Amino acid sequence: MRGPAAAALLVLVMGCGYRVAGLGPAPGPGRPLWIAPVDDRAGEPLFGAVLARALSRGAVDRADLRLAPRDDATLRLSVRADRVTESAAAFSAAGLQEYRVTAEATATLSRVDDTVLWRGTVRAHREFEAGDTVEATERAKAAALELLARDLAGEVLRRLPLVPGEAAR
Repeated sequence: MRGPAAAALLVLVMGCGYRVAGLGPAPGPGRPLWIAPVDDRAGEPLFGAVLARALSRGAVDRADLRLAPRDDATLRLSVRADRVTESAAAFSAAGLQEYRVTAEATATLSRVDDTVLWRGTVRAHREFEAGDTVEATERAKAAALELLARDLAGEVLRRLPLVPGEAAR
């Protein structure tokens, strides 16, 4: 494939979101957003990393935002995982049947000049079944934590367009 055909293929591929390595972030219509590493104070091992991944995935799925390096962003989002707690949720005659895991996080959206546009606390909970073994229960808890992080990230990202004057820029 040579000449015009190769150029047409390159334009088509770049239009689908692919880019040539080394040319920087792909331009997009959304506001450039940098997401700071999650400040994990929750006490649940690796929950901050799971929440960070959920925030990034959620931002990528939105047309009005695009992830950008810190120096290229006009908006900055920082999230602190404040707490994750686990409690019994349901019992039967046979014993504990279900647990509830609850998380709370504080998010701050600011401009690059550190002007705070929005700060709020979000909470969510998920339930998971007690397994027949400790390993089964831990697998169910890990799955619930993934969903819980997705719920928190979704709630944070849902609130961003509500920032006065920022959604239209």
